[in-house]
Amino acid sequence: MAAAAGRAPVLAWSIAGAGLVVSLGSLIIDQLTGGEVVIRDGVLAVAMLVVGARIASHAPANRYGWLLLLVGVLAAVSVGMSLATSGVALVIASWASFPSYALLALSGCFFPDGRPPSPRWRPAIAVVAVALGCGLVGLAALMARTGGPPMAERAAPGWDQVLAGVGLVAVLAAAMLALAAIVVRIKRAPAADRGPLIWAAASTALLILGMVLETVNVPYTAIMIALVFPAAGVVAIARYGLYDIDTVVHRSLLYGTLTLVVAGVYAGVAALVVAMRWAVVPEAFAAAAAVVAVLPLRIWLQRLIDRWLYGASGRPVELLVSLARGVGTALTPDDMLTVVVDGIAEGLRAPYVAVLLEPESRPARACGTQRPWPLTTRELHYRGSRIGELAVQQRAPDEPWTRRERRLLDTLALQVAAPAATVALIRDLQQARERLVTAREEERRRLRKDLHDGVGPALSGARMQLRAALAGLGGAPDDSAVHAIEDDLGLASAELRRAIEGLRPPALDRGLAAALSGVVDRHAQTGLRISLAMEDRLDGVPAAVEVALYRVLDEALTNCVRHAGATIVTVRIERAADHLVLTVTDDGRGYAGPRDGGVGTESMRQRCEELGGSLLIESADPHGTLLRATFGSGSEPAG
Repeated sequence: MAAAAGRAPVLAWSIAGAGLVVSLGSLIIDQLTGGEVVIRDGVLAVAMLVVGARIASHAPANRYGWLLLLVGVLAAVSVGMSLATSGVALVIASWASFPSYALLALSGCFFPDGRPPSPRWRPAIAVVAVALGCGLVGLAALMARTGGPPMAERAAPGWDQVLAGVGLVAVLAAAMLALAAIVVRIKRAPAADRGPLIWAAASTALLILGMVLETVNVPYTAIMIALVFPAAGVVAIARYGLYDIDTVVHRSLLYGTLTLVVAGVYAGVAALVVAMRWAVVPEAFAAAAAVVAVLPLRIWLQRLIDRWLYGASGRPVELLVSLARGVGTALTPDDMLTVVVDGIAEGLRAPYVAVLLEPESRPARACGTQRPWPLTTRELHYRGSRIGELAVQQRAPDEPWTRRERRLLDTLALQVAAPAATVALIRDLQQARERLVTAREEERRRLRKDLHDGVGPALSGARMQLRAALAGLGGAPDDSAVHAIEDDLGLASAELRRAIEGLRPPALDRGLAAALSGVVDRHAQTGLRISLAMEDRLDGVPAAVEVALYRVLDEALTNCVRHAGATIVTVRIERAADHLVLTVTDDGRGYAGPRDGGVGTESMRQRCEELGGSLLIESADPHGTLLRATFGSGSEPAG
């Protein structure tokens, strides 16, 4: 499978190259001999060959690219055949353009992923394809029987005419089926993905209009509208960056600019020589002058091309210095890794760059979107140990890294290792901190339960037994020592209750949801109108997260009363796979920053960060304050 994917770009561009040679060669010969080559077919051939080869090389499994490539090849054959003046080639030329436009009309059913909108569309596509095949057979037979288009109008009725008519109707049906398929895709696609589909629908509608106008013999209009179809398709693909076509467009524009500049300088010098009537062979002098004049410009343009297409891969020192400067100015280790990944992606014009740290399966940092071709990876080593790998995707499936770029990737891996190791170390420390806090709160929960269920009842029982013994003594004069023991037991019970409550809020014994509702009800008694929305699935939350969430909500609502002057508060608690999010918004005066001497905000922030989360407090829009607290480890740890 991988070998076939590796051969696909070579095959696609080889087919496109042969078709372009035939098309452009035929157009040149036509200009020299005054032939009757159909320019429309030439434009169709060039556009479909280039776009089809790009799509096929980018995504070999996408049948849409190979279909456009076939359309281009058939159009190129039509252009080549149009040079014929007699014989069998002339007969073939009379119907050779039909297959290309038939497939072009049907191709919209497979835009943009190479598949119909659903399997239910396959029977309709198969029926239209069979009808197009019948039309091709009928048209070829009719042209062979009559000797070409001039005799077709006076041909005697026959089966070939019927099949040719079926084929012409099938072309219109194929275009309408393609338009319907694209409209269905537009309805199903998200709004952000509808742009290229709308362009495709417009171009298909114009193609249908061209076919209709051609049947009523409107001069030139049908040809002009038919040419809009490939043009609109190219614009849609280029504008929305489908199939990474922008690389080809940029390269064509830049190298085309270089060619035009060289030709312009040559023509200008030649014209100057002729105007001045210098006694030198004009052509030779113009060529020499063009070379001398354009050489510096060519070097400058070449650097511009390389910078635009290949980034800083040709200037490794500049790229390494830029990365070092970015790492030096980063505020946090995570920022360092972001600077490195973004810098490599920009410097190499790579579509996807990622740093993976062991033993995690997800990238620690990534830039861009991974494309459907293999990644180039380099191991990251720090102090003799493997800590992960750097993954960089080449610019296109048919543009492998050069030897110099591979050496640059080796050097970049050495540069990335240090910040990657720093991030890995900090994450290990954070995870250790989270485990410590979680273990502490779990132990507190266990200790509270043991004290509450064991020592507390034992003290209470001893005190009751002593009280019963005192009652049995009948108030003897020597019972003062026994009363002292009773008082000591009472003090011990009170201290034990305070210690138990200090280990963990007692309200959490009723469950997290009930405890949070209790906090809201308690603060609502101050006059606040509080709206609470929380997940139903709050079971199994670790003890550390329960305590932190309870304390932060309590402190946040306290601040709404004391400092914000709020009257309406909205509380929302959401649970994801590995974290909880608390959001509190009010209609108060807004957030003016931490107060001097205040410890509430810093305490909330510390509780969040201890569990791998974060705290955000800012003024809300249009007024009030927004607090968003995130707590990691939103699920009960295993074991």
